Amino acid sequence: MTVRWNAVADVDVLEGFDALADIYSHVPPLIMWRAWEHAVYRRYALTGPVLDIGCGDGRFFDRVFPDMRDVTGVDINATVVEHARHSGRYVAVHEAVADALPLADATFNAAFANCSLEHMDNIDGVLAEVHRVLRPGGTFLFSVVTDRFITRAPLQWVLEASGGGDLGARVQRSHEAYHHLVNPFPIDEWIRRVEHAGLKVTEATPIVNGPAGWIFLLLDQLWHVERAGGEVGEEVGAWLEHNPHRTAGLRRIFEGLLRMAVDAPDHAGAVLLAAK
Repeated sequence: MTVRWNAVADVDVLEGFDALADIYSHVPPLIMWRAWEHAVYRRYALTGPVLDIGCGDGRFFDRVFPDMRDVTGVDINATVVEHARHSGRYVAVHEAVADALPLADATFNAAFANCSLEHMDNIDGVLAEVHRVLRPGGTFLFSVVTDRFITRAPLQWVLEASGGGDLGARVQRSHEAYHHLVNPFPIDEWIRRVEHAGLKVTEATPIVNGPAGWIFLLLDQLWHVERAGGEVGEEVGAWLEHNPHRTAGLRRIFEGLLRMAVDAPDHAGAVLLAAK
């Protein structure tokens, strides 16, 4: 079966921005990425029971699939697991690594992983577990970062061009370490890995592309630059959180970036759909 390559319309991404603004608009790089994911995910309907891998606190899943109730979450972070358990979104939430899921074979009709696989060690083991817990004919919907998240490195370019010595490389390493970015594969490599695990990728949608992707990366790198007592983004986010015009202003900026991203070939991320 040939992979079908999709595109996403600006209007759908902006709808994603609107749907998520109340929880993410004080963090501009995060809402840019999440709005794109939301736009693609909303095209799909998952059939329960569903496994949410790297579920976090559950708020994003709730916004994308508000009517889906038969959902089990799994996450490695004990704090967010507690938030997820109290969210009312999941029938159960497990604190576990994704390459050793405490779940029986062929339990789920669908698996979902929102921007979590690129952070997971032993990715081939994780994908094998996804295959194991899915029922025959089950689907796997997920988003990932691509190698462009690494190779574009806008802040590193700026620092090197300004004579910063090895400062650019150190900032880049710090950014990758912050995200624990261990699997920044090109889309073709993601497809190969997923299919090696016994799943078949049927659709792929590039996201965060062109100038919008470049600006996202620059903002995200600046956001996580360390400073005394935390990160630059913590102070900026606190200021934005109390600005009554932040959502409308950021939306207009984002709309302009989306217009420049039309048909751009490179992309910092992708959403993929696979089947068992």
